[in-house]
Amino acid sequence: MSEDDRAGALTPLQAALRRRCPRCGRGRLLEGFLRAAPVCESCGLDLRPYDAGDGPAFFAGALAGLGGIGAVALSMLAFDAPSAWPVAAGMAGAIVGGLAPLPFLKCFFIAQAWRKAARR
Repeated sequence: MSEDDRAGALTPLQAALRRRCPRCGRGRLLEGFLRAAPVCESCGLDLRPYDAGDGPAFFAGALAGLGGIGAVALSMLAFDAPSAWPVAAGMAGAIVGGLAPLPFLKCFFIAQAWRKAARR
């Protein structure tokens, strides 16, 4: 990474929170929900070599498990509900807990790969 690249560079956390290019901070890092942009629309950085791999899905799955278990525990302890309610709450918690962090995690992994200049 040259000095010019580092001048306006975002940290991986900043790039993930903003969903912006880690080099310039202006171009979108994702097209749609999870598709990585092939090239930054602002600075022209080729993002294809920086693959997120299966890391985001692994961590999102772990968060989905935590969300599902938390929803089941909350519905069982806080409410005197029939046995079907904790199952429904657990499924909803797992879906939300798994899908919500996926774009953030994908952006973070791509920005981290760019930062460390990891190429496949």
